[in-house]
Formats: sequence, C-alpha cells, structure tokens
Amino acid sequence: MGVDLELLIHLLNFSFLTVAVVMAIRMVLRSGFMMTWIVLASAFILMAVSPLLDLYGHLYQQNHSIVLESSDVLAIFSSLLVLVGIYQLRRIIAERIEAQQKLHQQLDELQRFHRMAVGRELRMKELVAENAALREQVARQELKG
Repeated sequence: MGVDLELLIHLLNFSFLTVAVVMAIRMVLRSGFMMTWIVLASAFILMAVSPLLDLYGHLYQQNHSIVLESSDVLAIFSSLLVLVGIYQLRRIIAERIEAQQKLHQQLDELQRFHRMAVGRELRMKELVAENAALREQVARQELKG
C-alpha cells in the first residue's frame, strides 16, 4: 500500500508539473516574453524529472543515494530557475505598471484638452447665437429708425 501511494504521489507530481510546462510554453506564444517563460518551463521540466527519478528508484530498487543526490541537484537547479523566472516576471510587471501609468497620464491630458475644446465650441455656439440675435435687433432698429 505504501509503494502504491508513493507511486500515485509521484505520478500526480509529474502530471501537475507537465501541465505547468505546457502552460508556460503556451504563455511564450501569448505574451511574447519568451525568455521568462522558457526559463520557467525549464524549471518545471527539471522539477518534473525529480519525481521520475524518485519513481525509478522506488520501482527498480536502485541505489537510493545516487537517485537522491540527482534529485537534490535537480531541485536546486529548478529552484534557481524559478527564482530567475520570478525576477523576470517582476521586471515585466514593473514595466507594465509604468506603461499603464504613462497611459493614464496621457488619458488625463486628452480629457483636459477635450473638456477645454468642447467648452470652447459651446462658447462659440453661444456667441454665434448672440451675434445673430444682435444683428436681428440692429436690423429691426434700422427699419424703425
């Protein structure tokens, strides 16, 4: 029973990490940040190899010290790759936030200009109507006088 549970855990771990690899590779196509997602996909691949080594050691009763050492080295490299990927994602997010703030600033400037231009146009319309009314008044005065 213990071996069956360990087998199930290793297979689930491998399955989840395989899904993570596929998702990271799909994000390369969607986001365009190839280096970041390739680094993360590589980390997930290394993480996925680790349970396979454990599984191999359990199934074939190989020398567990070699399998554990290999698994530990893979865990260290995969952790390092995850850290690099997270650092790159942080940088990307910071760039996006900066770009978003710049867009908000430009939008504010455009809205101020729009309010000013619309206000000016409304005032021009009022002046045209006032001018027409005054001309009409002048024309009436000329007819009377």
